[in-house]
Amino acid sequence: MGDNAINRRQFLKWTGSAALVLALPPGGLHASGPAEVPVPPSLMLHSRHRWRLEPMLAALCREGFKGITYADLERALLGQAGLPARPVLITIDDLCPARGSPSFAYFAAMKSLLVEYGFAATFSVVTRPDVPHDDAVWDQLAAWTQDGIRLETHTAYHSNLDNPALTDRDLEAEIRGSAALIRERTGCDVRALVLPYGNGCNARTGAIDPRIEAACQQAGLRFVVGITGGRAPLPVDIGPDDVLYVGRVGPGISDDAHGALHELAHWGASGGRRAGRTAG
Repeated sequence: MGDNAINRRQFLKWTGSAALVLALPPGGLHASGPAEVPVPPSLMLHSRHRWRLEPMLAALCREGFKGITYADLERALLGQAGLPARPVLITIDDLCPARGSPSFAYFAAMKSLLVEYGFAATFSVVTRPDVPHDDAVWDQLAAWTQDGIRLETHTAYHSNLDNPALTDRDLEAEIRGSAALIRERTGCDVRALVLPYGNGCNARTGAIDPRIEAACQQAGLRFVVGITGGRAPLPVDIGPDDVLYVGRVGPGISDDAHGALHELAHWGASGGRRAGRTAG
């Protein structure tokens, strides 16, 4: 092949990054008056998907998807930026900076693939303040943020936040404490609480548990990310303390690239109840 030839992977990266971006009117999105922003499909992954991530990314690139983060979604809601024509939120759960954690190498490999394919994505961090941390891991996480990777809180202890035994102080440690630690160690402005087990939102009404909502407001978080519902468009007339609930979905029953594309293609049809501002 000549010097100007490109290989298949380079082509897939180019086609993924070439997705059309919505044109912004003068003054931002709000100037032309759209009242809502669609919730992009959100794909939930774990370290076990490291073997299947590259085929997923290749398929997403082929279909014109482009990775975004919750910070990107918030900017779109605030009228500060547009979204790609086919945005997708990729979240990878359960990263932990504990010293000696064998799984960090798996997450690091997944991060490298995301960067190689030009995909912004989110890692959900369980901070575990009760065990010794690896400073080198925190340093690497801080460096990841320069490559289009965002870090969000997955609580301090990966707790079931529906547990009625949790006190307000417990929730403060799980949510506010974990978000503060990530910000302190990496400089990443944490924007979302990714709910362990998807628990913390009423599946029937779509409302966040009021105590979780209050803890997120105190932590300065914009989004609560669950599983049930959270597909309907989000309002753009959000206040500074509004907390918004959005959903996500795994890569289907086949747990592979085909399943991921199927779930993303049917995102709006499988939504359950609404996304959006929480009930007071």
